Amino acid sequence: MAYLSTIGYHDAGFEVEIVIAANLPSLEEAKRIGASSPLNKAMFNEDTLVVGKGGNAIVISREATNMYQFRLCRKMEELIKAKKVVTEEDYENISWSEATHYVQTKTRKCTLPFSLESYYYGFYEESEKTW
Repeated sequence: MAYLSTIGYHDAGFEVEIVIAANLPSLEEAKRIGASSPLNKAMFNEDTLVVGKGGNAIVISREATNMYQFRLCRKMEELIKAKKVVTEEDYENISWSEATHYVQTKTRKCTLPFSLESYYYGFYEESEKTW
């Protein structure tokens, strides 16, 4: 049985979960990597996601669809105004093209590359993580 670690990056109601390590021999190793990762920033570009900096950076191409999943909470402002807790169910999966369109039209930055901050990590059996 193999395991993997992921890190979730976000900017308000826009997020992407990225696989940072796969084929790990144990759940404990997946947890250790996720919890101790120095990869706290990601850059979303036209055709790549770059996690971290320098020689330790992980570059994920748009075509590597098993390595990332974008999500969007379209009613984030509404939920905040209503003082409601935002839950996982408030997010919908979106494609790379939809994520690019969102960044270019709906965010205050309106340009790529788009900087994202980490805010959670996950660890899974490889067979249970499918997007």
